Amino acid sequence: MNTAKKIILLLWLVIVASLGNVSASMPGATENRTWEKSLATTETRLVEPLQTLGGHQENEGAGYDYAVDSLLAAESTALKEGSFSISDWSGYPAGVPKPAGPFRLVEGAEYDTARAAANQANNEIRLQQGLRGQPVDVHEIQPVKFGGSPTDPANKIILDRALHRQQVTPWWNQLQRNISGD
Repeated sequence: MNTAKKIILLLWLVIVASLGNVSASMPGATENRTWEKSLATTETRLVEPLQTLGGHQENEGAGYDYAVDSLLAAESTALKEGSFSISDWSGYPAGVPKPAGPFRLVEGAEYDTARAAANQANNEIRLQQGLRGQPVDVHEIQPVKFGGSPTDPANKIILDRALHRQQVTPWWNQLQRNISGD
């Protein structure tokens, strides 16, 4: 992609982002807060909505550089068969990063292998970060079941266990049921 196209694309993203942030910050919007523990350091902090974490967008319009990089990568990368995007994020918990996709359902031996790698990576994170016995879960921002990396630290975030198990996981499980027709 030439420089002029990159500049136009970046300007378009800035315009779309500013429109998205206006609607996201309107009065009356609900706000959920989650605890996030950085996987790069041992600092624990409260994650506010509309904040970009690990290169993933919590809200459309955040992370311009990431979006440009993703679009450039998408231009040169062929999508795997069965790939899809998510346009309706209704009910997705506020303050939890939304993955950019593309998505695809991973099943069978491929999923089993990826899930085992994720479990091993997550156990290592829990050990390194001193999270054993804490009421938190390691969450893959783009779930392994939906084609997310099982081991990339940029695809991991620490979430409050209740939020993860009562809101985040059920959202993804419902999406899987909707896709599978169950």
